Amino acid sequence: ILRISLITYTGGTTGGSKGVVLNSAAILAVSEQYIIGDGNLNSSSTWMLVLPLFIAFGVVCLSVPLMIGMTIIVRLPMSETIGEICKKFR
Repeated sequence: ILRISLITYTGGTTGGSKGVVLNSAAILAVSEQYIIGDGNLNSSSTWMLVLPLFIAFGVVCLSVPLMIGMTIIVRLPMSETIGEICKKFR
């Protein structure tokens, strides 16, 4: 049984925009690959989220630090630049 976790929309570069269905297993699998691929991620790390949450990669960028227990800095609203946030939180 496919349980829908997220519907994200394509950019429509080759036609009309289409809804893409993602389930939680797909989101978790991609998140786990990021964790495995970067051996330096741990619960004492800090993660800055600058991508919008309405795209699939933005959801993965949110799930990775939550799975590890990291501190998350979410850039909302977009009033500060990425450089300003990096200086602020080091």
